[in-house]
Amino acid sequence: ITVGGWRNAPYVVIQNVGAYLDVPRFLDADHRIESAADAEAYLERLRAYPKQLDGELGRLKATRDLGVIPPSFLIDKALSQIRLSAKGAREGGGLVDSIARRTKNIPGDWTERARAIAIQDVAPALDRQIAELESQRKVAKDDPGIAARPHGEDFYRWALRASTTTSMTPEQIHEMGLSELKELHARMDEILKDLGYTQGSVGDRMKALARDPKFQFKDGDPGRAEVMAFIDERLAWIKGQMPRTENLPATWYDTPNIHFCTIKDFVQLCHGINVKMERA
Repeated sequence: ITVGGWRNAPYVVIQNVGAYLDVPRFLDADHRIESAADAEAYLERLRAYPKQLDGELGRLKATRDLGVIPPSFLIDKALSQIRLSAKGAREGGGLVDSIARRTKNIPGDWTERARAIAIQDVAPALDRQIAELESQRKVAKDDPGIAARPHGEDFYRWALRASTTTSMTPEQIHEMGLSELKELHARMDEILKDLGYTQGSVGDRMKALARDPKFQFKDGDPGRAEVMAFIDERLAWIKGQMPRTENLPATWYDTPNIHFCTIKDFVQLCHGINVKMERA
């Protein structure tokens, strides 16, 4: 289960976590409606949706009491989205459109029944979550890190184990990142120097490279055609060759081990050593 799932997300309802996102998406994309029984099941799930929202509301209040309040900018994002969800529920919106669109040939008052649930039950439940988030927004801080929350460092360590297979500590991963970045910068430094970019940090030279017209494709359709031509050229070079990796860098003819080759590999070798081929 990755971070962001309901079991291990640091916040109960936020811009990318919450039933207000998951349930409408599930009902529209995953709940199939091919019969009256399917449509009835849709309505049953729609009736259960407000109960799930209220369950989250209880967890929202419990985490607030623990001092686990999201940073203000995340609450702002969540509020803008959930307000749209509430507005849509009051107006029918996607919850109603989804069943209306798929029951045109299934007799029954599905649309109006869904609309009544959305207006009378779903919208008020969303409003209750909005009220709680607005209350939390008044005391929220701007500090973005989970370390700023109670037991934040412990949570981060746990989330690291929950969402990866590593046994490394956050500190070890941070050091590994710094080491990898140093190595990448060293490799980029040589490439940039070969291209004539010798002054400034690697980052500054990368920005200069990105602005250099020599390395830019044209705008519009001509540029898209250049991009596709570049991709096709690289694919043509890749296709038909035996793979090489950092761990197995040798070409097929230069490896100490038995190594198969393709016809294209052999043709390239002949070109490389100026051997004339009668036919390939």
